[in-house]
Amino acid sequence: RILKYSEAEYSPPVYIAEMEKEEKQGDTVLVSGVRTGAAVVRVRIFEPFYKKVAAALIRLLVLENIFLIPSHDIYLLVGAYIKYRVAKMVQGRMTEVGFPLEHYILELQDDRVACNWSLSKERAGLKTSSKVASLDERRAMVTAVQPGQTNLVFVHKNVHMRSVSGLPNCTVYVVEPGFLGFTVQPGGRWSLEVGRAYVITVEVFDKSGSKVHVSDNLRIMYQFRREYFEEQLTTVNGSYHVVKALKSGVVVINASLTSVVYQNKNIQPIKFPIIHQQEVNIYFPIKLTPNFLAFPHHPMGILYRYKVQVEGGSGNFTWTSSNETVAMVTAKGVVTAGQVGGNSTVLARDVQNPFRYGEIKIYVLKLNKMELLPFHADVETGQTIEIPIAMYHVNKEHKDVIVFTDCSHLLLHLNMDKQGVFTLLKEGIQRPGPTHCSSIHIAAKSLGHTLVTVSVTESEEYLESSATFAAYEPLKAVNPVEVALVTWQSVKEMVFEGGPRPWILEPSRFFLELSMEQTEKIELTQVRLPAKRKQNQYIYRVLCLDLGEQALTFRIG
Repeated sequence: RILKYSEAEYSPPVYIAEMEKEEKQGDTVLVSGVRTGAAVVRVRIFEPFYKKVAAALIRLLVLENIFLIPSHDIYLLVGAYIKYRVAKMVQGRMTEVGFPLEHYILELQDDRVACNWSLSKERAGLKTSSKVASLDERRAMVTAVQPGQTNLVFVHKNVHMRSVSGLPNCTVYVVEPGFLGFTVQPGGRWSLEVGRAYVITVEVFDKSGSKVHVSDNLRIMYQFRREYFEEQLTTVNGSYHVVKALKSGVVVINASLTSVVYQNKNIQPIKFPIIHQQEVNIYFPIKLTPNFLAFPHHPMGILYRYKVQVEGGSGNFTWTSSNETVAMVTAKGVVTAGQVGGNSTVLARDVQNPFRYGEIKIYVLKLNKMELLPFHADVETGQTIEIPIAMYHVNKEHKDVIVFTDCSHLLLHLNMDKQGVFTLLKEGIQRPGPTHCSSIHIAAKSLGHTLVTVSVTESEEYLESSATFAAYEPLKAVNPVEVALVTWQSVKEMVFEGGPRPWILEPSRFFLELSMEQTEKIELTQVRLPAKRKQNQYIYRVLCLDLGEQALTFRIG
């Protein structure tokens, strides 16, 4: 049918567009094929003055938009085969066409036998054939007969249409095997990861390096060591394998092209079997530690630096950051962040196989919560206590809490409600750890307890947290200091002094305990002291019931 330009996605000349508006046709028209066949298009001049000018005719052929799958040239080994499919494009959609075809037949044409193969047959006194391949048209299957080349072409069933060019065709080359190759996916590199599944393909090439189609009747022997690979899927011909890497190490895989199985079940060995080996490196998965990094936002330009630890992989990595305005990473995996708020993802890709990588999230967020996390809250006088400090970003909408990894650059203020019990140590101040992002150290100077308050002001927001700490005198044995020598059936008073006092916030958990090695040889009695005596002194009476030596242990807490 004849179309207007306005009905199609074409841009006509200006004068044609003006004529179409007036329902006229010019010297250029569009035609569209409606169905296959032949049609005649006739054109004459519309003005009566030119009525004696004869009309012009053109014969058009409308063909189906059909093609072969695969449509590229194919290389086959002798005895191998390939099954073709035919599809056509209708209104932008591809549909497969069943056999037999309505308007076409498939033919093999222009067979050319390889010269060296023909000569070797003649010298051996064998009959020569001009057929390079055979075609089973019902199944569109081409089977290689002898080395050479042939063309698979569409031929129109209508003899009047057979002169039409432009029908799809492809060349089939029948070749001798040259060498094998391996491929692996995903990644395409022979650097694999323990626990992952991979597709390993054995490819066949001819002597010039052209890739050969591996049909189901080829036989490829293979060897994947069982301690390194678990075979999950393998094709009959041995060319396609799905395997799972089980163990780290270096291993060699093998494959060899051995034979061709003909349709009559006869097995024809390859005259010179082709063998190929491939070295494979298998590594543990790449793991970055910690799972994430979080830093408080410092608009004043303070940067935090953190060395990310890597496990697994080959040991050589390429480091990248998805958002370098928030976080940057060096070639050695040192992350710097804190000046610009937001988040980024840092990747460590294995140089041997960039498809294998580990990742860690980096957050730079506003600080809005802090707390003290004392592991020890009391200490002997003269000793120090580290006060771990945890800081958080709390999402007020979703209530998500993110713990900061390092907040040691924040300026902290410390206050104690009782002076003289503890003093602040400058050495080792504000040091991050595994469970906290900063810390301070205080030294016990005298007996007593105090409430320590740590505060910070960041982005005009004031935060504080408090905890109680106590100092006690060293626990010691006063009488006897080390050894007491007593007679049988006599009584000895034992005096201990110092140690922790009942905790001011939970006095009910305070305990005293004097233990002995042999309960049948001595008898213990605690002496209750009057209130005016020393409160941190503890007295026990020991009655010796038998001869011998005994060690007593006093515990308090």
